[in-house]
Amino acid sequence: MLNISIKNGDIVYFIGDGNLNETELVTQDKGSTKHVYHTQGTGVDARKVFVRRDSFGGAMMPLLATVFEDSVYVHQNSFSQQQIFDSKSDVFILEMVERNIPQLEKFRISHIDYLVEEGGNDDKNIVIAAALTDIELHYVSIFKRVSGTEEVQQYQVLEELSGSIDIQVPEDESGEVYVYIFEDSDGETVMEEITIPY
Repeated sequence: MLNISIKNGDIVYFIGDGNLNETELVTQDKGSTKHVYHTQGTGVDARKVFVRRDSFGGAMMPLLATVFEDSVYVHQNSFSQQQIFDSKSDVFILEMVERNIPQLEKFRISHIDYLVEEGGNDDKNIVIAAALTDIELHYVSIFKRVSGTEEVQQYQVLEELSGSIDIQVPEDESGEVYVYIFEDSDGETVMEEITIPY
């Protein structure tokens, strides 16, 4: 990353930790998308850590888990913001391989959680919901535009976002869904603006 040359090739580092035997994998979801570890021992950080990771984070889990008493590791493909708050973590770590650094421009902790998933009947389902269950979003507007067109479809304007909104689109359709959260019913001050590509 810093273009530092290493004389005579790469250096292989061996890392050992005395707490490895005291670390327990408490739960592991199907597909290895979520791992929860618990570690006991002297020198273990009592804070709880939440790690949003990519595939490279899988190799880090067994070692990093020895540092914190409780740790949660969630793969980016199954990550939702609500998981951070449900876990009541003290530390949040975003692990990302270097080639994906441009994704940092889009990553943020938001008022909105969304998911684009295969629907099953030759369609895609775009699910939009409040990221936190205890926060009410009263003035939310949602629009959709199909790629290559100027036509904008309106789903709601300055209405409360309660539960989730499902937008079904054909599997071969692409475009963007725009979500605007306003501070008041006048719709003049935008609190957050989200673009969801599908």
